[in-house]
Amino acid sequence: MQGKLGEAEALFREDLAGSRRVLGNDHPDTLASVYNMGLLLQGLGQLGEAEALLREAADTCRRVLGPEHPRAQGAAAVLAALLRARGKPAAAARGAKRG
Repeated sequence: MQGKLGEAEALFREDLAGSRRVLGNDHPDTLASVYNMGLLLQGLGQLGEAEALLREAADTCRRVLGPEHPRAQGAAAVLAALLRARGKPAAAARGAKRG
């Protein structure tokens, strides 16, 4: 299974780089790529990079789509869960109050 996830990671990284280059960081498709890369890295146990990407996704979704948008709320919830799992409950609570 790890081999397939490693292959997926390479493809996700290519997709994210292409989205950033062609569409820009604020495009909804790029936001989805950032979020998906964060989820994949979380699954691979690369929690520091996953946290950074999920934070970027949550913050950018709030700014671009608005704090009430389902994608912004979903990204914030996933980030908060990761922060709690990493022993950062205060950061998780702060993130939940943003917007």
